[in-house]
Amino acid sequence: MKHRRAFGLLPAGWLMISYAIILHLVWAMLILLEPAALNTTPINASVVFNSTGATAAMMVSVAMLAIVGIFQHKWRVGIVFLLPQQGVLVASAWGALGAVLAGAYADGVPRPQLFILADQFPAMLAAALHTVALLIINGVHVPCWHWRGQRGES
Repeated sequence: MKHRRAFGLLPAGWLMISYAIILHLVWAMLILLEPAALNTTPINASVVFNSTGATAAMMVSVAMLAIVGIFQHKWRVGIVFLLPQQGVLVASAWGALGAVLAGAYADGVPRPQLFILADQFPAMLAAALHTVALLIINGVHVPCWHWRGQRGES
């Protein structure tokens, strides 16, 4: 059975993928408008050649690949297009965790570890939820997280 793709009927896993697409496109725009955005903790872990243009292009590419991945008819092929998005989210999460452990943001501003955790937890959570979304989309049963109709079943 074909997967439902109308936005009103998207399975829960696609909501996280859509969130990440929007996030990476916004990050690309912000990087181009304000080069200092490269030094923000979630973006800093994914900087390409210390270049605003290259990093923005990478963010747009990751978002576009994810869009292509969403509309693949074969799920295993679609997942391949979503992996770069996963990589950027995981890099951001590791950067956030590193900032928490170091007690300083990527730009060197020191803060209490719990302050940084409160600020950077969304980046860590996004990587975890994206992983769960990829598992669900690929048909892996995630205990306590079963969404009816994930693979088109009613």
